[in-house]
This record gives sequence, C-alpha cells and structure tokens, in this order.
Amino acid sequence: MEIKHPYVVSIKGLNDTITHLRASFPATVTPDTLRKLGFAPASESKVVKVLEFLGIVDNGGEGTEIAKEVFRQHDDALFQEGFRELVQSSYSALFELHGDSTWQLSRDSLIQFFRNNDRTNANLGERQARTFSQLCEISGYGEPKTGKSRRTEAARAKASTTKKLEGVAAAPKPIPMVPDATPQVGLTVRIELNLPANGSQETYDNIFKSIRENLLDG
Repeated sequence: MEIKHPYVVSIKGLNDTITHLRASFPATVTPDTLRKLGFAPASESKVVKVLEFLGIVDNGGEGTEIAKEVFRQHDDALFQEGFRELVQSSYSALFELHGDSTWQLSRDSLIQFFRNNDRTNANLGERQARTFSQLCEISGYGEPKTGKSRRTEAARAKASTTKKLEGVAAAPKPIPMVPDATPQVGLTVRIELNLPANGSQETYDNIFKSIRENLLDG
C-alpha cells in the first residue's frame, strides 16, 4: 500500500532545504538540485516528496505560485503564517480529526494516526510523526509535547532535585563580625613537663620560675 503521508530521514536536510528556498527559490527543485546543494545526502528524494506533498513544488519540481508567494515573505511571522496554511491543507485528514490542537499533538498521538491511516509499521510511523513535528516547528509552533504532562515532568524534576540534595549537610552559618568588638574566644593551654629524675632542687626551682615569668605573668 502506498504511503499517503511522506517522511524524511534527515530532519536537518529538510530544514536546510526550507531555509535555502526562502533565500533563493531555484527554477526547479529535484533530488539532483538538493544533491548539488549538499542537502540530505542519500535521501534527497524523501525531502522532495515532502515538498510535493505540501504543494511547494509540482511533480516536475517547479515551484507553485502559492508556494513562491509564501517563500517570498522575508518577515518570519508572515512566512510562518503562509507555511502554516500549506501544512494544514496538506494534512487535512489529521486536522479534521484533531482540529487546532493538531499543532500540539504528542508524538505518540501522531504515530498512532499515521500507523492507522497509512498502515505503516512503528518505524515509519515514527518518521512520519517526526517529519510532521518539524513542519509544525517551521510553522512557528515549536517542538510538540512528548505525551507527558507538564505537571508530571515538573514533579519528576522536583523529585530528582530533592534526591540530589538528600544527605548534603547544610553549610554552617558564618559568625557575624561586629566592628571594633573584642572577640570572645576562650583559650586553654596545657603544659607538659618532663623533669629530670636526677635534677636538684635548684634545677626544679629554676624551671618553675621560668614558666611563671614567661608564661603565667607574661
């Protein structure tokens, strides 16, 4: 069964092609054109299929009038508005099913649609979904949701942060310094004497006298 919705292997190749067409729209855009430009090596035909599907070029690679009008818009907002219309018109079945929320569908929802609609396998459905997601981004909607709610993601981020902080001792609070204040510091000095066993009384008296003069009275 022929796949209705195209896909690309190289997202970068698709981006590079769209960027180039905005700057300079060749007379024809074919796989050979992209090959010469160095875009999407070995998958140029996939990118051209997407351009044909969107109505940007016809089967011969010539740009359609409506597409040329869109790609002539230098202002990003005006270009995105026109490009958005091309995407919505081409993916009409998807938009009929989900309405305006289509732009923000999760990746899983997109894969489900393409697999059911085109009878594709998981691998191709994933590529079709990635391609559509990129077209949404080019249209100004940014990356689509992953299928997980923001509340769930926030809760997981908070739990992860809490776990990292567990077991980390709080830093001791610094002692505030008061200008011109006398530091309240207590000091205990323990002196250990090794007296000679054969010393005379005079020797002992001299030792204690020296301690009193140099340590205690000083």
